[in-house]
Amino acid sequence: AGAVRGADGGPAVGTDPVAWALEVLGLDPDIDGGTVRRRFRSLLRHVHPDHGGHTTDAAVRIAELTEARRILLGLT
Repeated sequence: AGAVRGADGGPAVGTDPVAWALEVLGLDPDIDGGTVRRRFRSLLRHVHPDHGGHTTDAAVRIAELTEARRILLGLT
């Protein structure tokens, strides 16, 4: 995604977490929760090894997508 990430896979200190999450999911700022969920599921299917994603990159990418969804939807 090209975003600067911290050690935990989330946004690095000093970056805007919402901007990072939007970049990770490839979304514009004026989106709703349904759009976030649909985009997350679509990208998750794309990177998951059961659907042809690379096994070596899957865990990191899935964690990144999950964190981006959490930020945008305000989940805890």
